[in-house]
Amino acid sequence: NPAQDLASAGSLVDEMSLLRSYLGSGGKVLLLTDSYYNTPNLDALMAEFGLTRTEGLVVEGDANHFMNGYPYYLLPDYTSPTETTALDGVDTSRHVLLQMAQGITLTETDNIVSEALLTTSNSAYSKTAGDKEDGDLDGPFALAAYARNETTEAEVIWVNCGNVDNEAAYQVVPGNCTFLQGCAASLAGQVSTVLIDSKALEAAPISVSSSVSAVLGLTFIVILPAALLAVGAVVVVLRRRK
Repeated sequence: NPAQDLASAGSLVDEMSLLRSYLGSGGKVLLLTDSYYNTPNLDALMAEFGLTRTEGLVVEGDANHFMNGYPYYLLPDYTSPTETTALDGVDTSRHVLLQMAQGITLTETDNIVSEALLTTSNSAYSKTAGDKEDGDLDGPFALAAYARNETTEAEVIWVNCGNVDNEAAYQVVPGNCTFLQGCAASLAGQVSTVLIDSKALEAAPISVSSSVSAVLGLTFIVILPAALLAVGAVVVVLRRRK
């Protein structure tokens, strides 16, 4: 997750040439990027793999696909990739949480095969500022994508969310950890049918979508207390009549 762009020709160290040379020899890159940082040189390299940023931040319109009432806290769907083993052995029942993410546009490019790994719902849209308005891009959007150069065998996995590897998120949404493990294992050439988590001593928290939390909140805060009050009132009335 670079906080500044990689240096190009004319700089003290031509980082872009070094990275292109590495990829030209069949290198593998797992890239996380953040919408707060402008990285045109790195973006140009990703464009060579048919992957480009979608302008703005992705906002989820489906309550089942965002967390705690925040439509920027995305709970994307896993895809079923055929070109990479990144999701082999990953427990896809576990959500991945992407906070303040951008979309990735996949463009058909010569000698490149690419596919999405994580996607939003059809109700998502990409917003530059404020509420949804005319001109905003409609989803669905890829939020993580895989690409391979068939000539050099270079591989790239790009997750357009810089905090997906936040260790604090692992405790709340363990799917982040297993997803990144699967991505790293596939790029390292390791094929595993099962990713086994280490045993934690603390109790694992449960993550729920906004729609489920709303229903639970209504049930436990309104419906059940009202029912208990009603039952209590009936009991009091019956006792007084005796």
